Amino acid sequence: MKQLLAIAISSLLLTAGLTFGQTASFSFNDNNGTPDAGTYNPTDTFNLGVYGTATGFTANGFSLWLEVPTTNGFNAAIMVTGSTVFQFTDKTESAYPKVFTDTSGQRSTYYLTDQHGTMSGDLGATANSSSEHFTGTARLASYTFSLNGAALGTYIMYTTSFSPKKSGISDTNFDFLNAAAVACTITVILGTHSDSHSDAYSYCNSHAHADSDPARQHFHASIGADGR
Repeated sequence: MKQLLAIAISSLLLTAGLTFGQTASFSFNDNNGTPDAGTYNPTDTFNLGVYGTATGFTANGFSLWLEVPTTNGFNAAIMVTGSTVFQFTDKTESAYPKVFTDTSGQRSTYYLTDQHGTMSGDLGATANSSSEHFTGTARLASYTFSLNGAALGTYIMYTTSFSPKKSGISDTNFDFLNAAAVACTITVILGTHSDSHSDAYSYCNSHAHADSDPARQHFHASIGADGR
């Protein structure tokens, strides 16, 4: 019995040693103007880059879903129309557009996640060879978004972090490390954009939002949308 207990404890310690210090995270950046602000007209098209950071392990792929608020019907006025992958070349789901109509993995009843038909809407990709593996930070993909009659207001888009759509990065042993949700703030206005460029740019806040109160999330999504 003591020998079995010792083996079990050794196994647990080994597992803990393998996972200790390993973290996965995402960040957004469209490399255009200020990286942490975004203003668009109601029918704009814009590109958004996603970067991944693998700390303490070697990355072999990632899964990523997004969710947007239903406030003012914003979920019906935005879609992901395409993507370009950089680090990993094998897209998980290559079909587009991705529309925000799914309740799976939603952070609250005020949000819907992306999907394509009966597919989950995974925006991730996997390595085709070991040459695509990385440790540290890498540019993963660029996604094209299209607005169609979006109501004026400010909206918070998140990467998902709730089952069954937990965004994260997998290692070379195909163990999956969940990534905390990060947010992108999208402001819709009429007229000239607030930056010095002629085209739109996005604000992508690369820090994780710990606020899980649905009412507070709904409040944030509504700011500026109804003038109150």
